[in-house]
Amino acid sequence: MEDNYLPFHKHLPENGLLTDIGCGYGLMSYMFHLLAPQRRIMAYDYDRDKIDTANHCALKNDNIQFHHADVSRTEIPQSDAFILADVLHYMPEDEQEKLINKCTGKLNEKGVIIIRDANAAMKKKHLGTRISELFSTHLGFNKTIGESKKLYFISKEKYLTIFSQLDLHAEIIDETKITSNIVYVLRKKQ
Repeated sequence: MEDNYLPFHKHLPENGLLTDIGCGYGLMSYMFHLLAPQRRIMAYDYDRDKIDTANHCALKNDNIQFHHADVSRTEIPQSDAFILADVLHYMPEDEQEKLINKCTGKLNEKGVIIIRDANAAMKKKHLGTRISELFSTHLGFNKTIGESKKLYFISKEKYLTIFSQLDLHAEIIDETKITSNIVYVLRKKQ
């Protein structure tokens, strides 16, 4: 379904440190490592059970590390790339902006930030995204912050405003079919 994460892989450096925020079970992190074994991967997730699973994979080695953490309150490393795939909508809008700002401040020269998240303005397609996320959080597959199980979807325009304020150039990859998920490839303006 993800085409082996190739749309992400082609924008990522093939060496250096990649920080995967919201890594879940580590599937994307492991795939990026398999596609370029010289990459070092530092991955974080809010769900301790998913991190435990990721840490017990046969592919695990010294170049890939998984940590249980709330990244909004955790120091993140200086990195050549940050990946935030399907994670921002679990945080209130101001926390989303702070995390993007934190990643921008820790991004190495010529680094890249890749964000995939829903565009709340795509009303019809966004309904499918909301329903799938509501099922996954209410069934316990994904964990929200606090007990409310609240999700915080924002529009593409709001993300573009945040990126502009941080002086980031944004390439938009919109291959939406049944969901409202858009990929943003971000680099610091030269």
